[in-house]
Amino acid sequence: MSLRKLFRNIKLLSHIDLRSHTHEPIDLAQVYDNLFYEISDAVKNGDSHTVCGIMESLDFLIKSKASMVRFGDGEISLMCGDSIPFQSASPLIATRLKQVLSACDKNLMVGIPSVLYKDKSCLQPYARDFWRNNGNKYRNILEQYINFDKNTYYAAEMTLGFANRGIDKKAYFSGFRKIWNKKDIVIVCGKTVFDKITHNIFDNANSVEYVYAPSSDAFAKYDEIFNDCMKCAKNKIFVVICGPTAKILCYDLFLNGRRALDVGHIAKSYDWYMNHREIDTLDSGIAFFAPD
Repeated sequence: MSLRKLFRNIKLLSHIDLRSHTHEPIDLAQVYDNLFYEISDAVKNGDSHTVCGIMESLDFLIKSKASMVRFGDGEISLMCGDSIPFQSASPLIATRLKQVLSACDKNLMVGIPSVLYKDKSCLQPYARDFWRNNGNKYRNILEQYINFDKNTYYAAEMTLGFANRGIDKKAYFSGFRKIWNKKDIVIVCGKTVFDKITHNIFDNANSVEYVYAPSSDAFAKYDEIFNDCMKCAKNKIFVVICGPTAKILCYDLFLNGRRALDVGHIAKSYDWYMNHREIDTLDSGIAFFAPD
């Protein structure tokens, strides 16, 4: 590390506030753990590769015709052979996820957790603790499959801007709606995804076609889902809401000449925004940055 970077890191570390590192009641062991990872993050940031932020990632998605996939802690766990809620682990899904994460193509946006390389002050408290304590582990796994010299990486949490305190929510959701405005789209999702939605973020699309996938363990039906998608018109935008399976499906659709977007929680987030709900009152799993 150069002297300039060293002094920059020392200056950054001088602003660390222990009070922001834990919740009441104070657990000193947790404070020390978080401080250790904050220091590690700060030093890492001194040599950090560039990962685009949320709005920068969204801007590229709007202006390009790229497909998009996003990797979070759930996908990383599956790559390591560990099951997560709603998706069982298997050697095949692990292999496929690694294949997608390793892809290098300017027309395929690969999202990784930008919080691994950026300041965490805009995250919810539980999310900050989680990424501070697990950041090194997830970086080490991710960097076995990504290549900063060949690929630009985007914010996996671009579909979770509602949980970020520093985002202009109106501009954020307006930006997403521009992508499918007056376009023909195919939504790939579970049958109950929109049951409780009162404000549909896709209501400005020209037309909407649905391909239904299981709400859990969708990868077990992967071939069937993929074949159903391939029956749809090639020029439609595929909007995929089906957890880790979405990453593999979007990648395969992209390889077959379709534009496919792994949008995760965007429909729920928009509904919460339009209903004036505060992120602090919502299920902590969303604020925790579970990408789907």
